[in-house]
This record gives sequence, C-alpha cells and structure tokens, in this order.
Amino acid sequence: EIDGSHHFEANHSHQDRQRDTMLEKEGIKVLRFHNGQVLNEIETVLEVIWEEVEKRLSRRK
Repeated sequence: EIDGSHHFEANHSHQDRQRDTMLEKEGIKVLRFHNGQVLNEIETVLEVIWEEVEKRLSRRK
C-alpha cells in the first residue's frame, strides 16, 4: 500500500493497523510504502516487494 502523510495521523494509523491485522489473518501481507519512497526510491521498493514474493513462494514448496 502506498501511504500519504495522512496515514501517519493517529486515527488513520489505527485504522490501517486494524485492516492489516484482518488481512494477515487471511494470509495477506500488507507492505507499506510512503509516497516519497515510491517516487524517489522505486528500486528499493521493488526489491522489498520481490523479497516478500520470493519468501512466500519458498514457503509453498
């Protein structure tokens, strides 16, 4: 998920954590990135995503 600055406010942060917990119970991992990371550090963001994909694929074998 790409988060803008409003996600760092207390009420949004709490809502995000609740949703993340619900999704994780269903086996869905949420990766969070700030807008600036996606715009300025896309290679790093892609690396993190790919590492998580590889980790999950290796568990299925």
